[in-house]
Amino acid sequence: MVWAAGHFGSPRTDVIDGAEQCRHTSTVDSWQEHVESSPTNEFLVIGGYESGIDAAVGLHEAGASVQVLDRGWPWAERHPDPSEVLSPYTLERLDAIAESDRLSVHGGTVVEGVSRTESFRVDVRSADGETPEFVDSTTVPDSYTVATRPLLATGFEPNLGPAESLFSIHDGTVELTDRDESTETPGLFLAGPDVVHNGVMFCFIYKFRARFPVIAEEIGDRLGVDTDALDVYREQNMFLDDLSCCEPDMCDC
Repeated sequence: MVWAAGHFGSPRTDVIDGAEQCRHTSTVDSWQEHVESSPTNEFLVIGGYESGIDAAVGLHEAGASVQVLDRGWPWAERHPDPSEVLSPYTLERLDAIAESDRLSVHGGTVVEGVSRTESFRVDVRSADGETPEFVDSTTVPDSYTVATRPLLATGFEPNLGPAESLFSIHDGTVELTDRDESTETPGLFLAGPDVVHNGVMFCFIYKFRARFPVIAEEIGDRLGVDTDALDVYREQNMFLDDLSCCEPDMCDC
């Protein structure tokens, strides 16, 4: 058995005061319908990584105006580990609308709370530390006001669901063999963002997808099945069985 349920069922919502006034992006089935059912076409997204930019692009494509707030500058930063920055696909989508007057992204902005009277008030402060050299220095206002419920793009909590008791977890890390098999339950494999080896998370989409054929080969070998079909993954550098390319300071996947 392969447990590959991901984290989508456990959105991270209790992150700021007044979070109950917001709506998590994972609860929106259609950005077009979300815009059409809202009182105005102006929206604010809290969080600027994958889900935040995905929401911003979706809202923009639906004809809305969008502001994105994040404590960092994930749309501008580069990092040797692709898990720490936006994926190339998401950056391409963002770049396509970057010059639009219906999109604004605000980095270095820490959201402290959300309150509601006639509209929604999002209180913020400047992030600690200096603004990176590659970012234009801007003054962070005390608050933002929007008529629609702010959208939380604050990610998801680790969640193994009913399979949790079948894995050994130490200091928050799921203990696995080098073939991603549970050390607690032989025959149970883990795929997805909970996989960690040598202190490196395999949360980035290319990383954990490249671990799928590793599991497939192991299962195939045990069943006596011909696994030559997996060679195409090796040819495309999507067979991640050599973990030397995945180091905290340099990820070549």
